[in-house]
Amino acid sequence: MAKRFTGSKINWTQLTSKLTDADRPNFQTFKARYDGYLRKVSALPEVPPKIDFAAYKSKIPIPGLVDTFQKQYEALSIPFPADNETAKINEAEKLVMAEAQKWIAESNNRIAQFKKELEDEESLIPPSEMTLQEYALAYPEEAFNPDKPTFWPHGEEDQITKEDEEWWEKRKKNLVGADH
Repeated sequence: MAKRFTGSKINWTQLTSKLTDADRPNFQTFKARYDGYLRKVSALPEVPPKIDFAAYKSKIPIPGLVDTFQKQYEALSIPFPADNETAKINEAEKLVMAEAQKWIAESNNRIAQFKKELEDEESLIPPSEMTLQEYALAYPEEAFNPDKPTFWPHGEEDQITKEDEEWWEKRKKNLVGADH
């Protein structure tokens, strides 16, 4: 005889706590369907009701028909399906958990790195109170470099590039060659 369903192995509270607000309506629909199916299955008896074949024999005039149905009914056996998926799900869960642990470790490393950078920034004097030399030491990529003066308005896109210098050199050669 079939094994009776004893209950859900799903931790609904834990699952609900991990959902985003966008996923909650779909989850509630799924949970309502699941509960509906569970109620329908639970309402069914564990053992199907016995059929009174003697009553049918007295009412059906064809001899042997009820006996044939009775033999077929008694020979009928519907086994509970084997659980082949739980092992696959558990294996997939182990892989996902390993990936999650790896991601957590990498995230913790990044957090530690960012905390160190934040501590370094907080240990500095505020830029408004620094001298130009202190600012140049603390932020060398942003500080004024007298060896590389910039043009006003001092934005990256307003500065002379390597291509600009090459164009000017060619232009100078052409102008000097044209005068002579």
